[in-house]
This record gives sequence, C-alpha cells and structure tokens, in this order.
Amino acid sequence: MIDSTGFTNKTLAEILAEQKTEFETTIDPYVNLLPEEVLGQLRDIYAKGLKDAFDLAESVYGQMGLTATGIGLDIIGALLGKPRLAATYANIRDYNVVAAAGITLASGTIFRGSNDPDAEYQTVADIDLTLGANTIDVTAINTGSTTVTTDDVSIIATPTANLTSGTNSVSSTFINGTDLETDDEYRIRLFQVPTIARTLRVSAIENAITDINDDADTEGYTEVAAVKLIENEENVTVDGMRAHTIQPVIYYAGGADATTDSKIAEAIAKSKPEGIRTVTTTAASYSEDITVGNSVRSITFSRADTETIYIDIDTSPTLSADNKTALTADIITWAATLTMGSNVVVYGADSLSDVLNSFANVDITDYTIKIGTSPAPASSDNITIGDTEIAYIIAGNIDIGNL
Repeated sequence: MIDSTGFTNKTLAEILAEQKTEFETTIDPYVNLLPEEVLGQLRDIYAKGLKDAFDLAESVYGQMGLTATGIGLDIIGALLGKPRLAATYANIRDYNVVAAAGITLASGTIFRGSNDPDAEYQTVADIDLTLGANTIDVTAINTGSTTVTTDDVSIIATPTANLTSGTNSVSSTFINGTDLETDDEYRIRLFQVPTIARTLRVSAIENAITDINDDADTEGYTEVAAVKLIENEENVTVDGMRAHTIQPVIYYAGGADATTDSKIAEAIAKSKPEGIRTVTTTAASYSEDITVGNSVRSITFSRADTETIYIDIDTSPTLSADNKTALTADIITWAATLTMGSNVVVYGADSLSDVLNSFANVDITDYTIKIGTSPAPASSDNITIGDTEIAYIIAGNIDIGNL
C-alpha cells in the first residue's frame, strides 16, 4: 500500500494470514486450510501470486525518486531535461608521427601501446602529412577513463606506406576520457545539486581537523575525538550565529591544550573558504590568528559542552565483581559511539538496554536502569544532548547493583 510515508510491501506470512481471515469470513470460521487440503493449496497459490504483485509494485515505486536506478533514473532525467552523462573518449593531442614522404594518413589508422596493448588510439579523419616530423590528434578507440605512459603508444597497428613511427612524447598532451555516469553520481546531480557545494565544504573542514590525528603522537598533541561543523547560511543571526558564518565544535579528552588548540585552528584556517567567518556559541572556546599565505585569518572554534552522565543499574542475577567490571567496559564502549549531539537513549535501538541484553558473560534476565546528570539518578528517561554537547560517561559514574 502507499500512504504518506511511501510504499509498504507485505510479507508472504502477512498475506497468508489475511487470506486465512478472508476464507474464514466468507466460507466457514472452521475452514480447513492445511497444506494437504484443496482450499489450503488454493490459498497458498493465490497468496504467492499476490506476493509477486506486491514485489513488482515495490520495484515500480522504487523507480520513482531517489531510489531509482538504471533506466528508471534515465526516465526521471529525461523528464527533468538532464540526461545521464555519456562516456567520453580519451585523446592525445600533438601525437608525434614521422613520414618518409608526403602522404595522406587515412581515418581509422590505429596506434597501439607497446606495454599496454589495450591502449589503442586512432585518427578520426584523413590527415595530410609532410616529409619528416608531424603532430596529429588521435582518439581512443574505447570510451572511458584510462591512463597512458609517455612514449608507450608507439606501435603502428595499421601498416601505412611511408609512415615510419609514431609516439606520445613528452610534448604530447593526454586528455582523459570519462566513464558513463554511475547511478550514484547521476542521482546526486539530479536531486542534490544545490547541496553539493555545501557538503564538500563542510566535509573538507571536518576532514582537515580529524586529519591532524595522524601526527598526534609524534607532534605531542591530543587526538580529536569529535568534530561537528554548524553552518548558518541565512541572511540573519540564527541561534546566536551571525549570518553566513560557521561554528566548528571540537571535543578532545583532557580539556584545553595549547598545542592541540593551535593545530586545530591551523587546520580550520587552511581548509575553510575565504571570506567565511568562524564564530562560537559555547561556554568555552579558542581563538587564534593564523597566517595562510599572505593573509591572516582570525579563527575561533567552540569546545563541545560536556554533559556528565550518571548510571545506576540493578540486575538479576547478581553479577560478580569481574562481570560488573566487564559490563562497565561494555557500557563505556557503547558510550564511545555517541557522537556530538547524540541523545543518551535508555531503551530501544542502539540504547543502553541493548548493552545489557547482549552481555556475553551472563544471561541477565531482569534489570532496572536509572540515568541522570547528577549522582544517584532516579529516572529512566532519555537524556537530551544539544547540538554542541557530548555525553560524558566514565566508569566511575556507573554503579551496578542487584535487584
């Protein structure tokens, strides 16, 4: 069926159950639908046919938007006036050939790589050559992105009288071809064109910051644990951020460290677009003027506000000291997956209760969880974490008892 959330398929089990109800309603409440009975066999056949119809409908629906693939995506592109980008041919400009006399080089004359026989290039028109050295343009026989090595395309695959040699020398220019636009590339171009520039900009800054971790040990600074870039693209101030500004929010363990802060500021300065100012809205921040080329950029970034979390758990059966330590370690591992702005969820998917349910050492049959932002918590409600906050959960704030 299709509703406001989209298309919902049905499982074979659901269809069989619905057909059972239909048979019981229209024929007899005690109708025998066992597999060996005729009515049971008819129901199974009909249900399987319905399942095939639902699967076909799902496939058709899936070709109507962002999930479309192949020909379905091509049809959407045609409707939008944006056809898929075709594959193109690589070219070698100023390919060097030598002729022993004035000749006409026929269209379709092929030159092949000596080390790479798949590298085949051809003339696409008749070309008049003079005695001696000449430069011509040749085009790859096959479409797609490729590579070519200098002086490799030197075999004359189409024997031609008075054509003595050919090669792609250092003076030649290689222009690569392109592959047929993939579904993923085409989908982005069709549906996400306005957001591409922002996505690349944000990713470049975030990646530049986390890349400093590669040299953290040797350079003596702390690894960055979490990065979030908040951007105000509006023409007015939003949530304390001035118009057209960015707010890098950083978290690393151990608090402020001058060496680490300076390295982060340098990464931001070198990766952010010229003219975009950095701002901060958190309680703690860092600022530094960084020289990039001939200009000085004033960089500010926010430190993530930490929300200290206290957890009290009572279990049945009672856990030994070693198992309490192991369970605490599992909770800390789970806590490390909480990124900046991630709420602390007690029950449900990817929640704290999942840690207890999957504890490998002991089958925990019953438990209670209390959680809060102060010692001796009394609530089991989720804890909301703001955009510039990160949950801070340590072993010392986890208490495990028994029911």
